[in-house]
Amino acid sequence: MHENLAVPKPDWIHFWLCECRTPSQLVALARRFSAECRELTATRPLLAQALAGQEAALIPALDAEMRAEQAVDRAYWEPVRRELEAMRLEEARRKRDFK
Repeated sequence: MHENLAVPKPDWIHFWLCECRTPSQLVALARRFSAECRELTATRPLLAQALAGQEAALIPALDAEMRAEQAVDRAYWEPVRRELEAMRLEEARRKRDFK
């Protein structure tokens, strides 16, 4: 990120503001790109805290955001994991029955 800060492209700024997980860096990005940050607060509400320079408040907000994303990931992968496990068990049964 640091090597691209001199002349950042708009899509880089968007990515940084949407994906940054470090409170101090997020506050610095919000200060530097405040207009872009304000535009994104609807999709990432914790950016309002970054704009206000509230690093301490960002820690639990970022943690909650991470936990929510993990819950979505778990919900997505659970049926896939079950299907793969069923396939593995079926393959093991076939090998066992073939002997």
